[in-house]
Amino acid sequence: MANTRTMAFQISEELFQKIKSHLELETARTGKKLTRRDFVLGLIETALADTTAEPTA
Repeated sequence: MANTRTMAFQISEELFQKIKSHLELETARTGKKLTRRDFVLGLIETALADTTAEPTA
């Protein structure tokens, strides 16, 4: 099992509700439950990949 670390942060109620609605829509669209954890990890992984990708010319 890989070592893990916990990240915790607070967000506004408005942002929380927007994320909740988005997750419900994605779950309905794909038929697969998208969790808050998976959503946030996906965002982080995408952002990190974007910053390390080779620039296109």
